[in-house]
Amino acid sequence: MKSSRGWILVIAVELVAVCGCLALLSVLAVSITLLSAPEIQSAQAVPSETAMPSDTPTRAPTRTPAATEMPAPTYTRVLPPPPADLTVGPFTVVSRTPTRAPVAYNIFVPTPTAPRMAYPVAFNSDFKVVTYTVTGKTLNELLGSLNAQAMPDPNESTGRYFARTDWYISTQSSTQPTTRGCEVGGGAVSVAMTMTLPMLSSTTGTSPDVLNHWATFISNTITHETGHITRTLQGARDYQRDLGNMPPASDCTTLKPQLSDLFDRATSTIRKSNIDYDAATQHGAKQGAVFP
Repeated sequence: MKSSRGWILVIAVELVAVCGCLALLSVLAVSITLLSAPEIQSAQAVPSETAMPSDTPTRAPTRTPAATEMPAPTYTRVLPPPPADLTVGPFTVVSRTPTRAPVAYNIFVPTPTAPRMAYPVAFNSDFKVVTYTVTGKTLNELLGSLNAQAMPDPNESTGRYFARTDWYISTQSSTQPTTRGCEVGGGAVSVAMTMTLPMLSSTTGTSPDVLNHWATFISNTITHETGHITRTLQGARDYQRDLGNMPPASDCTTLKPQLSDLFDRATSTIRKSNIDYDAATQHGAKQGAVFP
């Protein structure tokens, strides 16, 4: 049987052994934690590749339209009046877009749509209305004033009329050598139109019946003259289309006279269209453009 001092020694040794085991277990636990921590942190720091947003936005592909898909450029410009000594021909060759007459008579004529062209050819038109004064209070007095100022038609040897439309067309174009020969480099078409109409000097003292006759006459006359404006504008647009789609020639020496012929044909076509219109309507008589 051991003494009390021996038992104390045995208990102390056992306590030391237990503490040592506990310390060893703590060291092992900390080591395991330290070894596994970098792997977990690394897995959280790198997101999956499919989850990363793109830095480059998606862009729709661009497409350059062919030259034939581009409409002709159109703009509005009021041309200055021609010199006083300039002789303007019959239903002549100028122009504003849209075509509108100022103040005296509120006349609006839509400009035809720009055609599709292979080459850039600008279009510009000008339209104005000028008036001459008609005096009188009765139908006979007004008719006498109209007859005294009636205008001849340069396309006819006889006949005088109470209204008229003059037009003037001009053009400019350039040529350029290309791999296909010689082509139109660009150009412009200008058409100017002037409508001449009668206007009462005064309505004071004129009976309602006379004024109604006059209003009907003016309305029908404007209808007829507007037909000339419409045909001239369309003819100028047709010429713009043909100029803007002129086929290439073998060389520029060949192309230039072809462009001159094209202009001559265009103006002849416009003139004939107006002459045929007058013939078909009897200068507006079939449209009611008669007085009284």
